[in-house]
Amino acid sequence: MLNTSLGEAWAHISPDGRLIAYVGWEADQRNVYAQAYPDLGPRIRVSGNGGGEPRWTRDSRSLYYRAAGIIFKADIEIEPELNVTTVKTLPIDDVYAAAGSGHQHYDLSLDGTNFLLVKHGRRVYPTSVHIIENCASELEQQFDTVMVLG
Repeated sequence: MLNTSLGEAWAHISPDGRLIAYVGWEADQRNVYAQAYPDLGPRIRVSGNGGGEPRWTRDSRSLYYRAAGIIFKADIEIEPELNVTTVKTLPIDDVYAAAGSGHQHYDLSLDGTNFLLVKHGRRVYPTSVHIIENCASELEQQFDTVMVLG
């Protein structure tokens, strides 16, 4: 779809549908890039020195990514042109896995204040999948307070 010389992978469209973030390889290094979507205007490099696992915040104004044991939060401006305005670092413990093979090893809460991270050494793979319909009503019967995300 992007058709550039980077060799892109792991695209993530922003919740407002106006931007796309992805990982591209250039000079044997992977970096995170962003572009307008679906019109695919000029791309910007979001990560400074390598990076992967791009994840938009719910308001589509910031993009998280990982590099060298750190989670970065890049604030993105769309007008007057696509631009990274600030980048903050969130160091994480080395026991949390970095993605490989295109897998996302973290996610963030809807409000962007909490992370769910995968720990190294957890090699337990599911042998079945259970789908529970109407889980909120079932949980409400068993607990006083239920918070349903999504």
